[in-house]
Amino acid sequence: MLLLLLLLLLLLLLLLLLLLLLLLLLLLLLLLLLLLLLTTTTTTTTTTTTTTTTTTTTTTTTTTTTTTTTTTTTTTTTTTTTTTTALLLLLLLLLLLLLLLLLLLLLLLFLLLLLLLLLLLLLLLLLLLLLLLLLLLLLLLLLLGDFSEENTPWKFSSF
Repeated sequence: MLLLLLLLLLLLLLLLLLLLLLLLLLLLLLLLLLLLLLTTTTTTTTTTTTTTTTTTTTTTTTTTTTTTTTTTTTTTTTTTTTTTTALLLLLLLLLLLLLLLLLLLLLLLFLLLLLLLLLLLLLLLLLLLLLLLLLLLLLLLLLLGDFSEENTPWKFSSF
């Protein structure tokens, strides 16, 4: 009966460990999804164009010369942004994962101590059974033994 209880406890332990491992895998998948979301960043591109036109007119007595200079300046700014909420969720999931691992270790420690206690109880019961068998053997020897004066190797002396 005790062995059946011990096997049932071990089966329950394995079932709990399997459930905790499944939760651990689910959290790891969520972590990978969050890391994937963090690596895809949004990019904003801003382009500024400045055009400067300079016209110079030179007049002499016979000819007129006009020179036009155009300068174009283009500035491109690229900004990369990541969301801080994704980082906070990632840290929260990491904390939850660590807490789950700690809970798993504590549960394993508790169940190992319980298993050790049950094994010690089983050993104690086996020792008590052995003691009972020895007492029954001694009682059987006392009941079946012939302790008459001619069968005993020792002699009782009277004072």
